[in-house]
Amino acid sequence: MIYEFPRTLGGVVWRAAETARTQVVSDVRLDPDYIAVDRSVRSEIAVPVVAGGTVVAVLNAETPDDPFADADIEVVETEAARLGDELEPLYSS
Repeated sequence: MIYEFPRTLGGVVWRAAETARTQVVSDVRLDPDYIAVDRSVRSEIAVPVVAGGTVVAVLNAETPDDPFADADIEVVETEAARLGDELEPLYSS
C-alpha cells in the first residue's frame, strides 16, 4: 500500500510519492508541478523510498547546473533502495 499524500502538497516530490516512481525534471521551468523555492534551480530528481510496500520518504536533489546524468540518477535510486531496505523492519507487518 502506498500512503496517499494530500494533493494540496503538490510538487515533484509529491508526484514521486504518489506514483512511487522516480521523477527526473531536466528543466523545472517547464514542469507545472515544480514549486519554485530557489529560482536558481534548473533540474530536480525525486526518488521514493519504499519500505513495507509503502512510500515512507522521498529523496530529493536539485541543482542549478545541467540536468542530472544517468549516473547521478542511479546513485540516488541506489541510496533510496538501500534506505528502504534499512527501514523495512520498521514497516513490515
